[in-house]
Parts: sequence; structure tokens; C-alpha cells
Amino acid sequence: MAKEKKKSKRALSGKVMAVVLTVFSVFVAVNLIWQLNTYAQLKVDKEKLEAEIAEENKKKQEYTNQMEYYTTDEYIEKIAREQLGLVMPDEIVFKINN
Repeated sequence: MAKEKKKSKRALSGKVMAVVLTVFSVFVAVNLIWQLNTYAQLKVDKEKLEAEIAEENKKKQEYTNQMEYYTTDEYIEKIAREQLGLVMPDEIVFKINN
């Protein structure tokens, strides 16, 4: 009878161990799937942010180019002619009235 109790305890502990290992394996699998999903989402977010950064850098470069143009003599002369009506000293202005 003592042998039967030992065998039944071993069988019971083996079954408990199998259940524990199964539950642990399921937990690991679910956790792994969740981690992979999170990784994929973060990768997509990173790509979107990198695209936004590239676009903002492009806009920044355009603004820098505009700022450089606004400080050129060509732009200053254009504004002086168009908005202020100024002319160069050796130029003659003809105005035509309709």
C-alpha cells in the first residue's frame, strides 16, 4: 500500500507539473505575441515620425532659402520698384493713363 501511495503521489505531482508547464507555456506564448504586436506598432510609429521629421526638415530648408532670398539686393530692388515705386537714378519712368 505504501508503494501505491508513492506511485499515486508521483502521478499526481507529474500531472500538476504538466498543468503548470502548460499554463506557463501559454503565458509565454501570449506574452510573446503581445510583445511582437507592440514592436510592430512602434516600428510603424517610428516610420511615420521619421517621415514627418524629413518633411519638416524640407520645410525648414525652404524657409531658410526664402530668408536668404529676402536679404539679396535683387529682392530689395524688386520690392522698392513694385511697392514703393522707386527707380534707379538713370531710369526714366513713363506712366500711361487710360
